[in-house]
Amino acid sequence: TLSITNPVAGFIRFDAAGRTFGVNGGALLNNSSGNISLAGINFISVYPGNGTNVENISAFSGNNFPSLDIFSGTNSDTVNFNGDITFASGDGLYVDLQNGSPKPNSVTIAPNANIIATGTGPISVYASRSVDMGAGSSFEVLDGDLTMEANKQTTPTAGDFIGINLNGATIKSTGTGYVTVNGTGGDGAGSVNGYQFGVQVVNGAKVIGGDPGAVILTGNGGASSNIVNRGVSVEGAGSSISSSGGQV
Repeated sequence: TLSITNPVAGFIRFDAAGRTFGVNGGALLNNSSGNISLAGINFISVYPGNGTNVENISAFSGNNFPSLDIFSGTNSDTVNFNGDITFASGDGLYVDLQNGSPKPNSVTIAPNANIIATGTGPISVYASRSVDMGAGSSFEVLDGDLTMEANKQTTPTAGDFIGINLNGATIKSTGTGYVTVNGTGGDGAGSVNGYQFGVQVVNGAKVIGGDPGAVILTGNGGASSNIVNRGVSVEGAGSSISSSGGQV
């Protein structure tokens, strides 16, 4: 497990118990990087390497976090965003757990964790299995584009899951940015009762486009023979797909 935390304001820390890793091309480190100042850092890229990996990203104080890129390793990876992050204007988030690994990879946004890009900063999240957003969480852009994809690689991931699950969460553009959501469900018939939705908008979740940025939402139900496998499901009080003026 790699933990990326904000030990004190203006600093970042990487901890991976029992692992050896490098930071910024420097000497290899064991277990922890110690506190590293974010002053002068323009971007952060995370390459997890071999094995099954879990990356936990904590909340970061302030509103000037640098661009963050996270890539998949050679096995199954899970990336968990556990708190608020606001990027510096023009900076953003890029998570690619879909195009570099043949294994199932997932992204989870904890309840009430808000990931915000300002200015032209984009948010792009790709997972070869699923993206799950908890109640009260959000992805927000202003004039940058917001893109989410799950299970859209050439060979779909097998299993029992919803591709993109917005459970009381919000994804939105408050400016000119486009919002694109594209998910494919699994092929199982287990814990989600066979509802292998491509995209689920539920329990008051909202997808909100900007102006003139459009909302482009595409879902494919998984290849399961059980019950209902809808491409896109919008249900529950307050759940909606809308825009501030752009096309939906």
